[in-house]
Amino acid sequence: QQTAIYTINDIDIVACCSLPALSVALWREQRWRRDELFETIAALLLADPRYQDKVRYGSASMCIKVDLGIKVEILPVVHRPWVADSDGEPFFLYRPKTKRWEKGYARRHQQHLSEKNAQPRTGGNFIPAIKVLKHLRKYHELEAVSFHLECLLYALPDRLFRGSPASFIAAILHAIAGTSADYWYNWKGVKMPCGERSLFSDTEWTWECWKSFHQWVVFFDSLAQTACLAPGRSVAIQTWQLLLGEDFFPAKVPA
Repeated sequence: QQTAIYTINDIDIVACCSLPALSVALWREQRWRRDELFETIAALLLADPRYQDKVRYGSASMCIKVDLGIKVEILPVVHRPWVADSDGEPFFLYRPKTKRWEKGYARRHQQHLSEKNAQPRTGGNFIPAIKVLKHLRKYHELEAVSFHLECLLYALPDRLFRGSPASFIAAILHAIAGTSADYWYNWKGVKMPCGERSLFSDTEWTWECWKSFHQWVVFFDSLAQTACLAPGRSVAIQTWQLLLGEDFFPAKVPA
C-alpha cells in the first residue's frame, strides 16, 4: 500500500485457507479450530531447517511470525466454503481479544485506501498523510497500531488532505486535536473503512491508548499551527523539526 516510512522491514501475508465441503450449519459450528489452522500452516515452516528456529506464535497470537531479518507475519484466515469465489470477501479470521472468528476485508480495505488517495478526492495526499502519522508515532515513541491510524485518517473529510504538505499535515492534526478524546471515543460513527467494526472499543483502540495518543496529537497540533504561522523561515523550520525531527529541512543536502 506504499505506507512504509523507512526501508521495507516487514511483510504481511494473508494465508487464505480452504475448508472441507461442510454444510453451512456444520461449518459455522466448527469453523475449523484456530489451533489446528495455525499448526497446519506452521508445520510447513517448522519442517524446513531454514525456518524452524525462526517461527514464533502462541495460543494468543493473531499471526505466525517468522524472523528472517525481514519480519514476516502470516495471518491465517479461512474462506466461506459455500461461496464459489475463493477470493471473495469477507473471509474469517480468529481474534484472540474476542475469542471468536470475525469477518475480515484485506483487499477491500486496500481498495478503499487507494480510492481515497486518488484524484480528485485527496489529490494523492491521503497515503502520504498515513506515512506522516506513522512517522510521528515512531519518532515520538507512541503506542498505536498502523491499521488504526489508517482508519482514523480515513474517517476525516477528504478536503483536509488537499494542498501542500505543510497545509495537510496541519489540517489533519488540527481536525483530530480540535475534537475532544471523549467525543471521538463515544462517537460510534468512526468505523473501519469496510464498516465491519467500530474503531474505538475495548477490542480495538482502547480508551487509555487512545486518550494518550490524542494528548500527543494536541501537542503536535500546537507545533504545526505555530510552524504555519511563524514570522520567518528559520523559526518555521525549527518548529517543524520539533515535530518531525532534525533530519527534516537539513541545512546541507548530501550530493
